[in-house]
Order: sequence, then structure tokens, then C-alpha cells
Amino acid sequence: MNIYEIAKCAGVSPATVSRVLNGTAPVKAETRLRVLQVVQEQHYIPNLAAKNLSSQNVSNNIGLFVPDMDNPFFGAITKCVTQIADRYRYNVFLFNTDEMPEREHRFLETVKEQNLKGIIMIPLSGEDKETERYLLEIEQAHVPVVLIDRRIGNAVFDSVFTDDEEDAYRAVQVLIRAGHRKIATIAGPQRSSPGFSRLQGYRRALAANGIEVPKEYVRIGNFKLQMAYEQTNQLLDLPDRPTAVFTSNNFSTLGALQSICEHGLKVGTDISILGFDEIERWQWYPWVMHTGTELSLVERPVKQMAEEAMGLLQDRITGQIQSSHARRKMVLSNDIVLRGSERLGK
Repeated sequence: MNIYEIAKCAGVSPATVSRVLNGTAPVKAETRLRVLQVVQEQHYIPNLAAKNLSSQNVSNNIGLFVPDMDNPFFGAITKCVTQIADRYRYNVFLFNTDEMPEREHRFLETVKEQNLKGIIMIPLSGEDKETERYLLEIEQAHVPVVLIDRRIGNAVFDSVFTDDEEDAYRAVQVLIRAGHRKIATIAGPQRSSPGFSRLQGYRRALAANGIEVPKEYVRIGNFKLQMAYEQTNQLLDLPDRPTAVFTSNNFSTLGALQSICEHGLKVGTDISILGFDEIERWQWYPWVMHTGTELSLVERPVKQMAEEAMGLLQDRITGQIQSSHARRKMVLSNDIVLRGSERLGK
């Protein structure tokens, strides 16, 4: 749809549609409502590029969407993206969705009105049709989108991911080689592509070694500390408790460590743990200090993820890669850093 088609559907002139959308002159309430109804029904987004050219108001702003700024992994992504964006003289508008879908939708609706050159986004859910629709509309308005870390629906965007399933598989194999057969997991939300993929990798590793997983060993969390703490309490209170816990992110690791500490257990002696992402920020927490050993983990290449994402976005913004060209997907490798917490009975 364009402004002329909107005008035809609403039975008004293109100038009237322009006045309604831009607020440049008064319009009768009845006419205004009719125009806005057509705009909403047709999911019309003004051509931001044309609007910028006509107003000579070309910005150097890009948007960055992150799910949880309390999480140091997303904080590190934000820091790296802003540092790299500064090289290109871009201002970064930060949108912290705080793991709330309605907040994500509201921010995306706002972005449609903003003068942004592009968007880098870590979406909340891989199954959110509304977020998928917003992103497709934004790209149709000539604002490129790059995804980091998480996928969204069946839509194809430029993206930078790590192989969550394979790295979870490799991490659980480490626990199995250390002698563990009773391995539980604090998984992430299954609407999130990392949460889903890491659980699949966990299951695949155990199946490949002929290890059956009791259903009570699989706990579906929300990537938050409190729920991981409660779920680890339940695991440790089982009559046949696990000897190792595979955690799906750093907050899950922290929650598990708090529970292990309160149960009077020692990591690497009484129970083992291996999870995703660093927790250096909390190294002085009592239950982290109580572990008695440094933590083994899957370490993701944060700086490289940010650099690749900014590179993909810059190529689209500058026209080096045309918007009609196929979307590019990059899958980076993670490292598994072993420091001792994967062992048992040292």
C-alpha cells in the first residue's frame, strides 16, 4: 500500500491522508478516523526513506532490542554493539523488552514511527507472530533488521547465531565422560530458540549414550535466577537426586548454585555443574564462593557476535548488499571452558 491507495480506500485525497499521518493541518474527526481505520486494516507503514528525503532529516540512529539488561550476557552484547556502532558514527537507541512480549510489541510499534537506519534485535520468542509481522513490515519500509542469538518464526532475516543444540550436546558429553549418568537440566523457556535448542542438545547427548532421562530431571525454567533456585531445590530433594546439573544460562547457574549451597553440598565434590555463559559479575556472592572450584561453562563469542551483526547491518544500510538480495545467516562456534566443576568426588 502507498499513500494514494490509502486515500482511495478511505475516499479522501492523498493530501488529506498526508495531513492525518503527519499532523501538518487540522482534519475533521470523522475523516481522520476513517483514514486511520484504513491504515490499521492495511498495516500501512509510511516509507521512512522517502519521508527522510523529503524532510532532509536523515538520522544516524539504529535500534538495539535486548530481552533483559540485568543479564550480563545481554549487557556485554549492548556494550560491544554500541562500541562498534560508534565507529560508524551511529547513535544506538536501546530497547530493553524485559522478557515481556507486550513491551516488545509496543516498542516495535514505536519504532515504526522513528527515523532509524536499522535494527539489531534479540527477540523474546521464536513463536511470536506479532513480532514477526512487525519486523517484516519494518523491513518493507526499507529499515534493515539483523537478529542476534534468537530466531523468530519462519521469517528470514540477516542473523548471527551460535549452535545452541550442538554446544549443549558437547557440554553434556563432557559430564558423561566425567562419569555422570544421572544428569538433570534447568532448561530455558521453550518459546525461546536457545531454550528449545539447548534442551534438544541435552536430550540428544543422553540418548547417544543410552542414558534414560527421568522426567523429574528435566525442569523447564525461564532463564531467571529465582525459578532456577526453586527447581534445583526440587531436584536435590528427590530420593534419587542427580549427580550433575546442566544449566541453560548464567542466571540458571546462579540459582542452582544458591540451592546447592543451602543444601550443604560442594560443587566438584558432592555434585557437578556445567552451564551457558560467564558469571564473573557474581563471583563474590556467598553461594558462588561456596562452590570450592571455578565453574566450567559454554562461553559464547560476544564481541564477534556484535561485530558480525553490525557488519551485516552496515552492508544493508550502505547498499553494499541490496535489500532484494538473499538474507545471510552466520553461525559462530562456542568454546567449552573446563575449570573443574564438571568433575565429581575430587
